[in-house]
Formats: sequence, structure tokens, C-alpha cells
Amino acid sequence: MRKTENVRSMQNVYGYPSSEVSSCHQCCNCQPYPNKNNQYCCIAYGITNHVNCDWNPHQIGCGLHNKPFYGMMPKRRPLVEIVAPKRRIEMRDDDNQITMF
Repeated sequence: MRKTENVRSMQNVYGYPSSEVSSCHQCCNCQPYPNKNNQYCCIAYGITNHVNCDWNPHQIGCGLHNKPFYGMMPKRRPLVEIVAPKRRIEMRDDDNQITMF
């Protein structure tokens, strides 16, 4: 997914911010990556290895603007877990068998 698709999916699920001047940079859910310089991620969108989750902090936010995602009740799953295609690891039966002879 491209960055604009990430934001569109967030806005489709959580709505638009109450103020149009609200950018992701001002939101408490927009956090810098721990190991990457000048790259941000959205906590509510989530992070995964097989989908690009880099976030542009200067775009218009979603309806979760400054509403802590981890403090919401009932608890919610990050959106990337729902939207992203699941990566399946298929094992054959003979991969785990040990030959004795």
C-alpha cells in the first residue's frame, strides 16, 4: 500500500478529524520509529514487516486525532492487522520428521 492509501483507510474506518488543520504530526499516535531516523509510524495503523507502514506526519489526520489508541475501550487491533494480507507459512508433513535409518 502507498502512504496515501494508508491514510485513506484510516479515515474510512475512524472518520475525519474535527478540525481540517489537524495533521498527524500533532497527534499522540504518530510516533518516530525506534531505530530509524526521521521516519514515523502511526500506532493506530500498526507496524508490520510485509506492508509499508511509514507515515507522513504532515498529512491530514483521521478521527483518532489525539485520542490515545492503547487507551481506547474496548481494546482495538491495529488496522494493518485487518487490512494487510496475511502471510501464511505452510509446512509440509515431512519437514519435521526425523529419519532413523
